[in-house]
Amino acid sequence: MKSTLFCLCAVVLGATALVDLGGKLESGLETVVGNALETTGDVLTSDDFSKIQFILYTNSQNASYPIANAADLLADANFDASKPTVLYMHGWQESNESESVGVVSRAFLQRGSHNFVLLDWGAYVDGDYITSFLRVSAAGEAVGAAVNRMVDAGLDRDTFWPIGHSLGGQLSGVMAKSLNFKPSRITALDPAGPGYGVPGTPELSRDDAVMVDVIHTDAGVAGFAANDGTIDFWPNGGTRPQPGCNVGETDLPDSLLFCSHHRSYEFFAESVNDETAFPAVSCRSLLAFESGLCPVGKSNVVYMGFAAPATDLTGTFFLRTASEKPYALGVEGALPATTTTTTTTTTEAATTTEAATTDAATTIPSVADSASSGGIVGLLRWLG
Repeated sequence: MKSTLFCLCAVVLGATALVDLGGKLESGLETVVGNALETTGDVLTSDDFSKIQFILYTNSQNASYPIANAADLLADANFDASKPTVLYMHGWQESNESESVGVVSRAFLQRGSHNFVLLDWGAYVDGDYITSFLRVSAAGEAVGAAVNRMVDAGLDRDTFWPIGHSLGGQLSGVMAKSLNFKPSRITALDPAGPGYGVPGTPELSRDDAVMVDVIHTDAGVAGFAANDGTIDFWPNGGTRPQPGCNVGETDLPDSLLFCSHHRSYEFFAESVNDETAFPAVSCRSLLAFESGLCPVGKSNVVYMGFAAPATDLTGTFFLRTASEKPYALGVEGALPATTTTTTTTTTEAATTTEAATTDAATTIPSVADSASSGGIVGLLRWLG
């Protein structure tokens, strides 16, 4: 009971971050907390998670397997045992019909190099946030047990790749703690923030896989506000509003309300078929990056997304993106935005930008170089 109340308090405290989302969530917070207090016991004792589905995506017809029979997926005619397997975990109030699932699955199907499996746990995260949060720990254990059975049945654990968005990002870490092996890689796309970061709360951590790469896009509101991976990417500073998203992001449809939160999976999906699209530079703080104090070179640049390096390279990485698709700026994204003084002419500014971009292009590593470089440690996201 004490642990249950502790977790509940953690969520209530974390939920204050959601107030910034505006009236849509703020007005319902009191009701959400009240309902969670009444249902906490039921949530922790009654769920058997039998409604969770493992769905194998193909270019023709998808195949769904209940969690109890997840290992049967390996015998599906469309499952290719010679390919790595992605297990994608969607976020709060999402399902197999959600935009994030469609965007990421299409990217992998277009690439054709991986089996793409969706973990559809929508039946357990379709209600209020607190109740959904309280289910993550037990759901993670159930999913971990299913993956262990899949490995026993022949799934290659060395090429098994969990990817999670939002609450699914936290689930990926909790699941990993229940595995009989340590995954080579976990990718978290703006992992959920409210309720997390409190000691004792089961959550994603840098120790859950050999490599944990995280893309932050709505830190401090819907997303987690601190480094929690071995490599943490902070595009456009990692906070709202992301370029192209409404400044307020309040009192709007979900598509705009969570625009910055959604950018994480959009950036990642774009990188799946354009591995070098998002070079990012290691830097100790956002201010240092924006001030041009982190010059681009082979020793301090890696690619955000699909081609993030599976090495001992760790740290905090910054980059800029465009405000609309395609979001990647290439080499220019690893450089701070150009600023000019009143004495600088347009021609001079353009020449300076071109020179900086050319210099950076000659030192940006290839995907192969990125995988072999190391020793860069990013310490702080903000001033420090």
